[in-house]
Amino acid sequence: MAQVVGIDLGARAIKVVAGKSKGPIFEVHRAFSVPVALDGDPESNLLEAASQLNSELGKAPGARYGLSGKELIIRYTKVPPVPLWRLKLLMDFEVREMAEQAGEPLACDYNLVHIPGAESDDETVLVAVVKEPFLEARHSAITAAVGEPKAGTPASLSLFNAYLQAGELYEGEYVFLVDLGHRSVEIVLQRDGELLFARNMATGGHLLTEAVGQAFNVGLDEAERIKEQYGNVTPKGLASYTSGQEERVANALIGPVGQLASIIQSSLAFARAQTGLQDLNASRILVSGGGANLRGLPDYLKSSFGCPVERFEPESGLDTSSLPADEEAAFLGDPGRFAVALGLAVSGTKEDAFLVDLVPEAVKKRRHMMTRTVFSWLAAALAMVVLVLHYTDLSSEADATGKALRDARGLASKANRKRKQFEKFQTEINRNNEEIEALDDLSRPGWALCRTLSLLQGSIPSETWVEDIDLVRRAVAIDLDDPKSKKEVRILVEVKGIVLSAKSKAETALGALQRSIQKASNNEVAVDLTSVSTRDVPGSKQVDFVMTIDVFHAEREARTRAEQIEEGGN
Repeated sequence: MAQVVGIDLGARAIKVVAGKSKGPIFEVHRAFSVPVALDGDPESNLLEAASQLNSELGKAPGARYGLSGKELIIRYTKVPPVPLWRLKLLMDFEVREMAEQAGEPLACDYNLVHIPGAESDDETVLVAVVKEPFLEARHSAITAAVGEPKAGTPASLSLFNAYLQAGELYEGEYVFLVDLGHRSVEIVLQRDGELLFARNMATGGHLLTEAVGQAFNVGLDEAERIKEQYGNVTPKGLASYTSGQEERVANALIGPVGQLASIIQSSLAFARAQTGLQDLNASRILVSGGGANLRGLPDYLKSSFGCPVERFEPESGLDTSSLPADEEAAFLGDPGRFAVALGLAVSGTKEDAFLVDLVPEAVKKRRHMMTRTVFSWLAAALAMVVLVLHYTDLSSEADATGKALRDARGLASKANRKRKQFEKFQTEINRNNEEIEALDDLSRPGWALCRTLSLLQGSIPSETWVEDIDLVRRAVAIDLDDPKSKKEVRILVEVKGIVLSAKSKAETALGALQRSIQKASNNEVAVDLTSVSTRDVPGSKQVDFVMTIDVFHAEREARTRAEQIEEGGN
């Protein structure tokens, strides 16, 4: 498999992880960061720093880059179970409404979220929406630096994918993943490897830096240095400060840290309302990102939430032996800083990754045009070659890392997803069968009339006239020999007419008409004379008759024989 690259566009530093997937192990080849200036416009500083990626990384087309901040919206919507093509129409309509409200074009992608134990049969759709100008600027900056990227992905979803690759699953626990960036906070709720909720907020560690800057009356760069050197938010009862400077910094940080804790608490309440899981409580909180390095933060959050709070340090499931020595030391020294970048890198390699790809509309149209004809076949052939090479590569690798439990859980999760997919297909099949039965029920009366007219036109003699044809539904006993047997509603065609002839000749003519109709239908219909009466007319006798034609007789007979055969076999 080719090398994959994840680029976390952080406001304090751009983090990059590049590597290759080998079975359940992700081999990390590069892990470095590029600093972003603090003073000035944050987005301009970020785009300028992105231009330096080429000197560090070289050309790396197909990379995934992270999206977060106020320009990105993650929302949830409920839809009934519908085919994928109809779901796309619903999502396109919703995005158009959002674009009209925003007054500018929006890029969108979505994915289904499975909520175990949800009471409603409706499906939950996670919809990620970002403003086109914001997305185009980042996409163009990455393209100019390292080549055209694959797509932009919400950083919160990348954090979840990093946890699938390199995190420890706590069976049956609701685990909150919190990545604290400089200007963004990514929050993910997962249980047993299933994404339940994701959210991003345009806030973060800059609140702490600005609070230190105001307390010490210094610029942002100096405030950042003071925060990193002296910052400590250990709860008062547990804190022991090494200097008055450290205590002063702690007093400046306590307010914004409380705000971040409130944000996490409100996200927990929002997740509870969104998922409908009333018993949802955080069993464990795992923090990552640069903001997670603040001393005492796990203890502070533990005192606020009353559950274990630990650092999320993605190490398991990774092979860092191919990293340059300096990058390996930096990565292993603080792997949590690279969590989002790692998730971006592995997103395209894991079968159970949660993918939402945001691409500028112009790029999407160009890609669609390029893959419509021969490129589709070439891509399929290339995919087969890659799969064969990947299989050969995997076959030659010896996996002796003791990850049997992880593999078993992965297989169970895959089987669970296939079961859900099967249930979804079964529901679709049942719905289609119901529609077919409904259409059949609607069409049968019309077909019965048409069939009767066809038989009459080829069978009725010249002295016989048809006055009226009616469609009737009549409850008839299934077993005519048993008066107590169940009844079924049959669709019958009632033909009323006259024969101008002597009564004996009329009855002969009617009998001939019965036999002619049955012969024309190959004895597939049943014909009964339910009423025959005679009255005098000048110069002749007029015989009135009512004939009932059952065009579905043969069909029922065949069904009855099949049921009898089935019962005899049982």
